This record gives sequence, C-alpha cells and structure tokens, in this order.
Amino acid sequence: TDTDNAAIQFSAGISDSLSAYATSGETTTNLNNIITEDTDVAATVTGTLSTAQNITDLNALATKFDDHSGTIVATFSGTKDKLYNSSSSAAILGTGTGDTIGITISDAVSPSEWVAIKAKTGSTVTASAGFSGALSQYAAGGFTALNFRNALANNGSAAVTITGTLGASDIANLNAVASYGSHSGAITASVSAKLSEYGVDSLSITSSDAVAVEVTDALTNANLADLITLKGKTSGKVTASITDTANNLSGLNTGSGDEITMSVSGTSDIADSIVITGKTDAISRITIAKISDTQGNISGNDVGSSASLTALKTQLGVSTTADALDGIYDRVTYGTVELTGGAVTVDNAIPI
Repeated sequence: TDTDNAAIQFSAGISDSLSAYATSGETTTNLNNIITEDTDVAATVTGTLSTAQNITDLNALATKFDDHSGTIVATFSGTKDKLYNSSSSAAILGTGTGDTIGITISDAVSPSEWVAIKAKTGSTVTASAGFSGALSQYAAGGFTALNFRNALANNGSAAVTITGTLGASDIANLNAVASYGSHSGAITASVSAKLSEYGVDSLSITSSDAVAVEVTDALTNANLADLITLKGKTSGKVTASITDTANNLSGLNTGSGDEITMSVSGTSDIADSIVITGKTDAISRITIAKISDTQGNISGNDVGSSASLTALKTQLGVSTTADALDGIYDRVTYGTVELTGGAVTVDNAIPI
C-alpha cells in the first residue's frame, strides 16, 4: 500500500475554534493542509462569533472553501453592522446558502437588510430586536412586500417599527402590515391625517400596537364616536382637538398620555369637569365655557375622591380639593362659575 500518497478523508468533518481555521484574515497552515487532503471537508466553528474580526476570519475560511467544495457550520450573535454594510447596501458576510451559519441579530434590522444577510446562510436568521424601516420596506400598493414576508418566516412575532410620519395615503399599506396573518408582533408607527381618512372602522391596528395618531382636523360631537374608536385601536398617543360638552367628553377613552385639546361648550358640572381633566395630558389644553353646580360641589366640600381628582392634584402640585378645583376654574376663560340651589352658606364658603 502506498501510504505516502494516500489521501486522508475527514468523513465526519472537523470541529475547532475559529482561530484554528483563520486568524488576521488568513487561513491557517493546518487548515490549508487539511483541504489539500479533503477538498469537501465540513468545518464546524465552535463557540459563538460576535465581532467584526470574527467575520473577517470567517470570510477568509469561506473564500478558501469557495475554491473547493467544503461547507461551514457556525453561530453568530451580535449587531447587524458586523454582517451588513449600510453604505454599500450589501452583506459583509462572505458565506453562502450552502453553509449553516445560525445568526441572531441583536439590533433592529430592515426587511431588505435581513434578506441580504439571509442570502449568506442556509440556516435561520433571527431578528431578536425586531424590524425597523420605512413603510415601503413592509408594504406597497396595499400589499405586504416580499422581503417582509420572507423575513417573517422565522420571525413572526418580531416587533415592527415603521420610521417616518405616515399620512393619509399610507394608511392602506399600514393596514396591509397590521392585518398580515403571519405577523403577530406589535407595530410602532406615527400617523397624521384627518379623522375621516383613518377609516377607523376598518383600521387594522389594535391596542397592542403603539401607533401614535394625530387627527389634523377640528372635531365636534359628530366625531366623538370615531375618536373613541380610533383610541381603542392603539396604545400610542392620540393627538386631537374637539369641541363638545363636558358630559359628552367625559366618555372619552383617552388618558394622561394623550394630547386632547378640549373646548368645552355649554354648561358643565363639577363631576364632569374633573373627569375630563384625566382625558388629556395637561389641564392647560382645556377651556370651559361655563360651570354651574351646587355650593357644596363648587366649594369642594361635597366632592368625593376619585382617580381623576387625585391625578389633577398631582398635575397641579396641590393637596386639597379646593386648590384642584381652583385650577379648573382658571380654565373657564370666557364664561362664569355659577352656583345653583340658593345662597352660599358659611360651611361651604371657600376662604378668599
């Protein structure tokens, strides 16, 4: 037997740390000798790669294998800039779909970036921090984009962030993203449009989505129901301006995280006036035409505790109900505060 010229076959492949295969961007002598003997050897890189130098050395191994028929098995976990060059819009990783590179990207990636990286491995690419990109990355013409659909294959519950501020013409594409059955993750976005342009009854976002919505037209009681529906479809901030009575506005489902400018028409009582202060982020957004109530309520002596009253005291930095009500009376900017039920008694009078 001619043992001097016999070829050595590594049928089970080889396994070692990356430094055994390549260092400083060059394959090692030991690896080169192995490939000389077995050109289709399968190389497993142990440990988890994470740095730019790791990818440089992995690419050296991949380039060496390009001249032969060997395959690579490895694991990477780290930021996308190690794998993708945003300036050239191309993948840095030099492996291919014949290699099994398990990849976990720790920062948000756009669907197109994910596709470019996925083209460099036959394994799974996990977008652990979700996706981020312009709306066109996710949908166009009312349909989800191919790159987005492909990216969801192993990332169906990933969070989606849509960058920029969307307008009325973008709502159909936002609906396409929100209604796509293969995606269950939350959506973060910002939209600015007239209330009628949202199409609130058919809007596909839900309260699980943090979509900030701005209503650009002035609203009235005729729009109240739609505004309530809109708020019910997002956990994001709602910005709107509305004119209506305090009693009607008390039915809003907005809260202290929303910017609701209220012009309160008609005559309001104390109970409703307190409630509406909890429907917006600042009492300064409220103007009240007129308040009329009993002397016990006007003075605060008969006003019971409530979450809205407690929040108002906190907002104004006061501790007494009388001081909180004084903050409400300051918002009666062009009308009056009137008593019902007879003259003021000593017990109910507010010291001045």
